[in-house]
Amino acid sequence: MKHGDGKPQAPTTRPAAPTTGGSSPAQSSARELAGRRYGTGASLQSPNAARPELPPPARVSTSNLNEAVGRLHAQHGEQIQRGSLAVGVPAAATAAVILAEHQFAPTAVDDRMAIRFEPYAFFQQTGRWLVATHKDQAAEYRAFGEAQAIDPAAAHTSVRMGMGQVSGAEAGAAGFESAESMLTALQRDPDAQLSSLFNVIAADESLRSAMGSEDWRQVASMRAGPGFGALGFDEALAACAEAWRKVERGGGDDEDESDAPKKPKARKKREA
Repeated sequence: MKHGDGKPQAPTTRPAAPTTGGSSPAQSSARELAGRRYGTGASLQSPNAARPELPPPARVSTSNLNEAVGRLHAQHGEQIQRGSLAVGVPAAATAAVILAEHQFAPTAVDDRMAIRFEPYAFFQQTGRWLVATHKDQAAEYRAFGEAQAIDPAAAHTSVRMGMGQVSGAEAGAAGFESAESMLTALQRDPDAQLSSLFNVIAADESLRSAMGSEDWRQVASMRAGPGFGALGFDEALAACAEAWRKVERGGGDDEDESDAPKKPKARKKREA
């Protein structure tokens, strides 16, 4: 989803203008917006600092979430259960990361996995700012293609991939020699996408601990960056974990009427 490089770091100043070429008003505006969003990340986490004026958090649609939970559980529930047990975190926590990421990462189209190009991660490596609207997958792949034309290696480390939205910068932890090889391996293999996420969890003791204790603010900070509060990412994680548990228990949104206590029917008085 993200969100920078996946670590809870926040630059203290907004990005400087690229040193190559001029800038259009739209590019300058985009850079300033990114600077405000990432530069205020520290204050989002500081209880003593004044909260910056930010857009309202994204809210999880209950109906869409339940639909996504049911689909994920049916298709990958066993692998999520096995993998979570192997790395020592609750299956609900793993599912929450996957589901919350996909509140923000659009569904894959044209047989390509869902990606999210992170312009700030690319800017940090190259000094070049590319506008990414995150409108849909066509826009994500278009921004990614533009980045590849400038710097292929930086482009691959600036994109988040697949079900777990593992960053190209995490390729080593995910078990790959490079971000490029990871993209190739994950492109049409959901099982490999899940395995890469479990490898990242296993390699990061802090993330594993936060997921194990379901410290959603910490998990959100590590996966979505310091601006997680503006995205409502911690709230999404909590909602997704609870929705997953309902499916595991065999429940749903509403209580089964057959299990609810029933009021005794009033008996009709017999006519004398």
